[in-house]
Amino acid sequence: IVSTGHKPVGSSEGHRLARTSPLHAARVASVPERLANVALWRAFLERSQALRRDGAAALDLAFVAAGRFDGYWEWPLNGWDVAAGVLLVREAGGRVTDYYGAPLDLRRPATVASNGHLHAAMLAVIAETLPQLAVRPPGGP
Repeated sequence: IVSTGHKPVGSSEGHRLARTSPLHAARVASVPERLANVALWRAFLERSQALRRDGAAALDLAFVAAGRFDGYWEWPLNGWDVAAGVLLVREAGGRVTDYYGAPLDLRRPATVASNGHLHAAMLAVIAETLPQLAVRPPGGP
């Protein structure tokens, strides 16, 4: 059990994307990946209360685990960027998958993490946006 002092850590209770604050951090290696992240950023911005971009995947996932943020998405990443944070989110009762809803592959993580309540809504935003992208994250159909 993950805890902060005397109280166990738990993910947030937000159920509606429009009233939540997803978090995004992007390390982009190419212009097409940068444009893909901008498209996803815009799609989430249009549907959520607020967005934040921090830049440290492990810390961002820890914030989801602690309930400070309701969700997180990022691609491209390395497995070592997310491994510890993925464990924290899962231990706190959240959910972590790839962009397609499949189990996360740490060898090629396109990461979506949430409090669990918002996961389907976050995946729906990504699924709606992916066909517009010139590049696609690994995995999926």
